[in-house]
Amino acid sequence: MKKIVCLILSVIMALCALTGCGKKADTELIAAASELKARCEELASYIDSGLAQGYITEEDKNVFTSYADRIDEIIKGEGEEATMEELENIKDELAAMASKCAAPNEVVDSFVDDASDEENAAAEGEDSGIMDNENADDAGTDAVSGEGAPSSSEEDKPAPTLSNDFNKLINDFMELQNEASRKVDMGDISMDDYTALLEAGTDLAALKEQAEANGETDEIKQKTVDVKSTIHNIADKMGSSLADNFK
Repeated sequence: MKKIVCLILSVIMALCALTGCGKKADTELIAAASELKARCEELASYIDSGLAQGYITEEDKNVFTSYADRIDEIIKGEGEEATMEELENIKDELAAMASKCAAPNEVVDSFVDDASDEENAAAEGEDSGIMDNENADDAGTDAVSGEGAPSSSEEDKPAPTLSNDFNKLINDFMELQNEASRKVDMGDISMDDYTALLEAGTDLAALKEQAEANGETDEIKQKTVDVKSTIHNIADKMGSSLADNFK
């Protein structure tokens, strides 16, 4: 399960930058909900044992189930419009529930460790700021001496832009991945096929990064054709109406 979640997150976060701001927010929300779902699945067994041992009540378990169902709705884009604030509130409630049912510390911490991560990131940011200032001073010295300054040709060179076909391929894959996520939950496709699709998505994300850095070279175009063929075979096996988009 952790492998699946990591694949989902890496695919979504690597590809969503190509969509509009609203779509990016949606994909980030789905990524966060998918991660929280994995934590819920880990907590579920402790909820059952906590109920059996009298740490929590049947009502507590029903509340847990309602949170899990709501997370599934968010992932599938169903129900009321979701927000990151709602997910954070659910996570806080689940942290309290994990503690109440006597789950191991690492399970409880999995719902609350984001705050400490943010603090560490802020501390690293401060250190980075100091280094940036020092580097800026060095850069100023180099500018005076004429060393280390980029040439005008480097400054004027535009960054490669992705073709419309590549952008469409990304968007089609994101739509197919969402469809596959729904189908694997309902048991309509196997976990092996879903994993294979996500792995193809990570390959596609890597090609996107290369194309953004170096342009769509012949090598990248050929690798993209190969990845499209893999995605097409999986989409066709799923019975997806999107399969023809990957021919």
